[in-house]
Amino acid sequence: MMTRAQFAKAQRAVPRTAAPIIFGWFFVSILVFGAVSSHFVNWDDKSQQNLLPMLASGILLIIFCILPIWFTLKVIYRMYELICPSCGNFLTRDPSILRTGRCNKCQSEILHG
Repeated sequence: MMTRAQFAKAQRAVPRTAAPIIFGWFFVSILVFGAVSSHFVNWDDKSQQNLLPMLASGILLIIFCILPIWFTLKVIYRMYELICPSCGNFLTRDPSILRTGRCNKCQSEILHG
């Protein structure tokens, strides 16, 4: 268990750690997605046979951009011990956590002192 001061310090540290990683991954993903999809998809062609490559490009964007960002955030939150040990919920910047010392989802005690 963490103290309230340790929890507040960890909450402030997460954005400083996560922001450069997430923004970097997002912009690189968009550049790669644009470069790859420009070879396979003609965005000006509105015919139905062009629908499958567009759907595939969207699915690949989700798989290679959004999921790694989510996993990266999960690792960062775990590194700072901002994941509830009982239910696995992200302990975000909700002020009620500092006030009550309990997880918002399962109400287990996560802070002492």
